Amino acid sequence: MLLSILLPPILSRSLTPYDLSIWMLALQVANYLIVLNLGLQIVVARLVAQAEECGDTLKRNSIISTAFFSVLIVTTFGTASLYYLINTFHWTSPSIQIESLSSLNTTVSWIAASFVIWLPSSLLLATFIGQQRNVWYALAMFVTRIILLLVVSAAAYTYQNVVDIAKSWFFATTVGSICILILHHLKVDNSRISLRLFSKSQLLHMVHNSFTISIWSILSLIVTGGQVFILGLYELESVGIFASALGLATVMIGVSGAINATLVPIIAARLINNRKALPVDDLVRISVVSNVINFGGSATLALGGWWIAKFWLGDIYSEDGSIIIGAVAISQSLRSCLSTYAMAVIGLGLQNKLLVGPIGEGFLAILISCLLVPDLGVYGIITAMLTSPMINIFFTLATNPIRQQDDNFHIYGYFWKCCIIPSLPLIAIVIYIVGMGFGGLRSPLAGFAALSVGAGYAFWAAHSFFWHKNHGSAKTGY
Repeated sequence: MLLSILLPPILSRSLTPYDLSIWMLALQVANYLIVLNLGLQIVVARLVAQAEECGDTLKRNSIISTAFFSVLIVTTFGTASLYYLINTFHWTSPSIQIESLSSLNTTVSWIAASFVIWLPSSLLLATFIGQQRNVWYALAMFVTRIILLLVVSAAAYTYQNVVDIAKSWFFATTVGSICILILHHLKVDNSRISLRLFSKSQLLHMVHNSFTISIWSILSLIVTGGQVFILGLYELESVGIFASALGLATVMIGVSGAINATLVPIIAARLINNRKALPVDDLVRISVVSNVINFGGSATLALGGWWIAKFWLGDIYSEDGSIIIGAVAISQSLRSCLSTYAMAVIGLGLQNKLLVGPIGEGFLAILISCLLVPDLGVYGIITAMLTSPMINIFFTLATNPIRQQDDNFHIYGYFWKCCIIPSLPLIAIVIYIVGMGFGGLRSPLAGFAALSVGAGYAFWAAHSFFWHKNHGSAKTGY
């Protein structure tokens, strides 16, 4: 999240708009390797929580070792395959200059190589999530991101070249991964990572449990990364501002995602102890707080988009940025409004029941993008992002997997309280902006309103968290 906020303004002032778009496109192509972690982090956290609840250290170490070496092997193969593909087949795009192809390929290769180191090492942090020691997880992520930010920023100011920036990315990732290995060794009692602890049965169990999560990850990249790639083929100059807006919107998703992930080990531990697995009060409390953060962030970005683009990325990006930043943020809020519910489903081990929605969302997003981008450019992408989440929302409400564990769980009451009500101020703001015209976003009043709305949503989030924590949720459909 630090990188999404602090790195784009540094790069936008060190690189030309064209080179910034080349960097963002290369980063997104390399990001496809993220799917090679097989969606294991959440599953490993769940399995570690169960092993810790039983006091089985050997099983915990076997789980971590199996996941670590599996991801290491898969990412190494995936990176080698990507390197072969980008150097064998030429990019065909009217918007990419021939002389930029070599820089693009080299940049992709360096970033991709960093994932071979980062993905296996970052998987070790799932141990802390499973042990419900989230402070160490947060600290590790903070330190590694700070290292990456400082090194890449120094390279950007010094070299102002995408290839050198990519090399610095690889170096900083290596240093951060070493820090994670040291932290895991020092802070996890009796920790051991060894090929001798690799277990085929554990691997099969993980793959079975992570299949749906892997599909979610792939489709998430299709919805975001695939659209960046499509935009790069037709309108490369817009990739920089669009990808930066996407990264900014990801900040609020990351905050709410970190909150949502705390549900998984809680539910997993309850299952081991044969208690009622679904903590409804916690689910409602976390859902409300998560969506208040999501929709509050979207409302703030929608109102303050012009000012944010102007001071964050520079004057050259302010005009298009005012619309793109707000629209991308709103689309990300729609995609994640039921993410807390999804985490609860994962904790219950019912994630396979939520497979249809993300598949439909992914295919619809790509279909709309392919149809509209050639004529509308970045606004075709925005249209796809705003409409495709509706399929996933519809199928989640229709299937309601939690009902299998709790007959009294009313998903429509949950959806009204935890999703619709937090979104009402955002809906009113969008109606106001469309009615008054986007030109009004340039006024200082819009900037002040954005700050006021953000502060109001922050107070709402804090109040919801502490009120529900002390009083619980209503028992009759919320």
